[in-house]
Amino acid sequence: MFKNNLILYLVLFLSTLLSIYFRLYEKIGTDFYLFWDSMVLYCGPYFFSIDRNPYSLIDECSERVSNFKYVYLPVYLEWFQFFLNISQKVFFQFWVLLVTTSLLLTNLFLNKIFDFSNYFLSLFILLFSFSGIPFYGFLTGNVSIFLYMICSLGILLTTNKQNSIVLLGLVLIALTSMFKIYMLIFLLVPYVFLERKYIKHIVILSIFVSSFFISNYFIYKSLFQEFLNNLSILPIAGDMGVGLIKIVNQINYYILNISELYNTGKHNWNIDPSLKFNMIPDYILLLVIVLLFFYLATKIRNYKFSDLKEENIRTKIALGIIISYLCLPRLKQYDFFLNTLASFYIINSDVFKNLIIKRFNSRIYWHISFSLNLAILAFYNIKGDNFFIYPFTLLLLVLFMTFYGIEKKKASTIS
Repeated sequence: MFKNNLILYLVLFLSTLLSIYFRLYEKIGTDFYLFWDSMVLYCGPYFFSIDRNPYSLIDECSERVSNFKYVYLPVYLEWFQFFLNISQKVFFQFWVLLVTTSLLLTNLFLNKIFDFSNYFLSLFILLFSFSGIPFYGFLTGNVSIFLYMICSLGILLTTNKQNSIVLLGLVLIALTSMFKIYMLIFLLVPYVFLERKYIKHIVILSIFVSSFFISNYFIYKSLFQEFLNNLSILPIAGDMGVGLIKIVNQINYYILNISELYNTGKHNWNIDPSLKFNMIPDYILLLVIVLLFFYLATKIRNYKFSDLKEENIRTKIALGIIISYLCLPRLKQYDFFLNTLASFYIINSDVFKNLIIKRFNSRIYWHISFSLNLAILAFYNIKGDNFFIYPFTLLLLVLFMTFYGIEKKKASTIS
């Protein structure tokens, strides 16, 4: 679909120009700083080194960061002390190089995973789709950009035929979750296509990561409590993005009327620390939905989407990435790199094409595929909110699994 459609190339070109204008050029001359999230990793350890609470509101440290709080484990306050041996300027330059290299490598690894033939085309799709939200995410300089590079490398390694390399891939995916624990969900990706013998390794790695977090409680009790406090006020501070926790909160508020509505405006960490929400109904619903997605992942594990082994694996990887994203409690602008190309692969895959043509015809497929490609590539959100990406990803998953379910039922009836 994409290769032979000049309109979609034009749409991507316009989205690129508009993304650069609204996400970058328009902000020049304002108080907007590039790669501002990087300084959180510098200022947290700096506060710790001068006996100031590193989990308090970050100020008087760097002009690039204000109204932010450190939200990483206490152990990293000690491990990242070596950053303080260099100036903020040198650290910032190092970080820009790190996240830029990470972005380019992420695209390279995803190209190899999904067998894309044009590196630069996929890079533009990666950055400037979904109204340039991933591009804006890159400009934050958040550590997630580096973590997704490690994660994509891990996924690539799990497709290898050698047992030791597969295990290394699983370890790399797990390592990312030692910094942001919710990234542990990406172990679902190898789970949906690897042989059964690897499941025990996925379980062991999950237990190891959980133990690493728990050990921080015993080693840094007071700091760990401050860490938990900062995590607990993320929804109140309006810094949860559009992940599953926000979805379930809106379901519980607007439909079930059993929860209070979190802050949905611009994030603000300078809030009353005593302000609390009863999040138990949201956590319960979140757990139920995650279990349903895990059940779907287990079903996908047993499905065969193509007679071609490589295509079958690529399809399962893309679906595994999509399901993982739908399970993430927090989704910010810098979280969409893997999901973007995974969604793009599904829409333009031969598997999706054949499912629709078998059910309808090639004309219907053209309209569906064109519409979905357009939804990914078009620029239609000047403000830069990413609220529309979650429902789009969910819709794509539902469409694919519905068409596959219909075809599977039809095949079983015939047999």
